[in-house]
Amino acid sequence: MANEHANIRIRELSRKLMEGTISPKEEEELTRWLNHDDGETLDIPADFAASREIHEKRIKKAISDRIRPNRTQRRLIITSAAAAVLLVAMIAYQLFTPSAIVDKKTSIAVTDPLPAGNKAVLTLGNGDQVILDDMATGARLDQAIKEDSGMLSYQHTTSATVQINTLATPRGGKFTITLPDGTRVWLNAASKLTYPTAFDKNERTVELVGQAYFEVAQMANQPFHVKAGGLHIKVLGTSFDIMAYPDEKHINTTLVTGSVQVINGLAIKQLKPQQQAVADLNTGTLAVKTGNIDKTLAWKNGLFIFNDADFEGVLREISRWYDIEFINLAGNSNELYGGSISRNAKLSDVLKLLSTASSLHFKTEGRQVTILP
Repeated sequence: MANEHANIRIRELSRKLMEGTISPKEEEELTRWLNHDDGETLDIPADFAASREIHEKRIKKAISDRIRPNRTQRRLIITSAAAAVLLVAMIAYQLFTPSAIVDKKTSIAVTDPLPAGNKAVLTLGNGDQVILDDMATGARLDQAIKEDSGMLSYQHTTSATVQINTLATPRGGKFTITLPDGTRVWLNAASKLTYPTAFDKNERTVELVGQAYFEVAQMANQPFHVKAGGLHIKVLGTSFDIMAYPDEKHINTTLVTGSVQVINGLAIKQLKPQQQAVADLNTGTLAVKTGNIDKTLAWKNGLFIFNDADFEGVLREISRWYDIEFINLAGNSNELYGGSISRNAKLSDVLKLLSTASSLHFKTEGRQVTILP
């Protein structure tokens, strides 16, 4: 079905859901459409966003009427068509104000933590630190220039004194850097990239803590190396993502284009596009599997995408992006979560979505979120 025809059908089914006239067969059809990702934009009816109050009341009623009592797997999208509409609506309509919201499941303070912005600190080779978000666009710093609010670019040079600099994003921050060889690196929140201000003529080496997406400038005689959490990734000219947060159990290297070699001790794996190398930090093993590129690059493309994610993993990703701390008083959960939501959404919207898909309660005070049973 062409995308235009699909959107017409989705609008029809969505209105039936909101009016309470949708049949079980139509509800299943709507769920399939909202969960089908073919890269096309879904057109959700504009009247869904006409009134936040009306929209939320209708959706919550639909969820309470339809949501299945499954406590082993929480699908933020596919638990039911009603939950699916709620999630897509949250992505589509980011018109909510940071006013206080209090209901029986989620208590949000007046100050609603915002999503990650362009924030980073540059530590120079001599130890001096520069807060990049305070620098004006066009400002120069040695061989580098700040091109816009979220990018630092180095100029290719061979004469300047080489320093080892470190670009670090805080929790709730992100930044992009163009290295002296033309390689571009996108840094996720709570990440750190250490690099020279000019590369050696024989090789190019950087170190990563956290997560970054690389588009490496192709230089056949000057291989590019990334060291991350004990792993060594060797590339020539390619694009790939590395997730190497210290608080995660695995280091994931996902290849988008080109070819990379992942080395973990004596284990060596050559990746092809669409493959992912998973290094288990507990066992030291290195395995290769088919990667989910959309999920891996979701952070770079402005989305949270969860696919059978454990609860603690969901919390870690949210806490890094919003620079918040979760205090879990509800105990451990074996439930798995799936779905997606915009990373531009306010924290309150994300927490309400989690509340809707689970039996959990959230209480937010400043940057501390308490999870209650």
